[in-house]
Amino acid sequence: MKDFNFFEENRMKYKANLHAHSKQSDGLLTQETMVEEYRKHGYSILAFSEHEVYTNTTEYDRGDFIVLPGIERSIMLDNETFHIHGIGDPGSESLYKHREYIPVPEFTGISDVQNIINELKGKDNLVAINHPYWSCNRMSNVESLRGYDWLEVYNHNCEVGNGTGNSEIYWDHLLWKNKRVNSIATDDNHNSHRYMSGINMWDSFGGWIMIEADELKPQAVFDSLKEGKFYASSGPIIHNYGMRNGKLFVECSPCATIQFKCYPRRGYSFHSEASDLTEASYDLRGGETSVRIICIDEAGKKAWSNPFCLE
Repeated sequence: MKDFNFFEENRMKYKANLHAHSKQSDGLLTQETMVEEYRKHGYSILAFSEHEVYTNTTEYDRGDFIVLPGIERSIMLDNETFHIHGIGDPGSESLYKHREYIPVPEFTGISDVQNIINELKGKDNLVAINHPYWSCNRMSNVESLRGYDWLEVYNHNCEVGNGTGNSEIYWDHLLWKNKRVNSIATDDNHNSHRYMSGINMWDSFGGWIMIEADELKPQAVFDSLKEGKFYASSGPIIHNYGMRNGKLFVECSPCATIQFKCYPRRGYSFHSEASDLTEASYDLRGGETSVRIICIDEAGKKAWSNPFCLE
């Protein structure tokens, strides 16, 4: 395989949360307040994924911040829930209208979930399966679905709420089955807590993606999302990764562990008790077809690269 760098020096990187709820659905903050809070915390991009209500507006956009079109659609199965996420192409004329309500369909089988994915794709959305661990989704059902772009590998609200935010095992299962999907990390913040009164930020600023794009414009950012030019994180920063002198490599903020997870069963984990790992490289052993990289800091927070092919 030829040497390459995943990130390019001349392209900007923008921090984004693609899963958030406001008063337009079941969140406690207004969209205006959420935009200001995320700007103050160093974010450049936000998407409102209101339940069954599409957000498609530029009213919050400014030079240093944009809001992407989005929605979270729901359907109840017998013993599990599917929440299907859509992020719209800003240049498309096929998107749902701003604040358009899309009813929850009745469930008759897993094909109904597939129909939601198909409809979102037909409306020019990139599609994710949200928080499969929290949703108690069967592996077989997730594997059977087609056409989605991302799996939500980390959901901050689910993690701080009841410890079901990391869905990495689902991602591994799909990759073992040679079904390549990228992943996103998100907040899914509602700014409410059943045991704490009032509005608070307990479920905010804990899951995000870093997007590489030519400029902070909706279409440029969407195109980068479509190309997979981003990584997901709950804390660590990935500066770059790829292939150098025939070896896999990663450069990151100080971490305690760096893992090269290869498929089929290859790879290696590097550890430091001093939590000072800022780079690592891995010699391919032969037979690896794809790889993803995980960087873990001393607090156990992770950053996940998207998988890339080695064939």
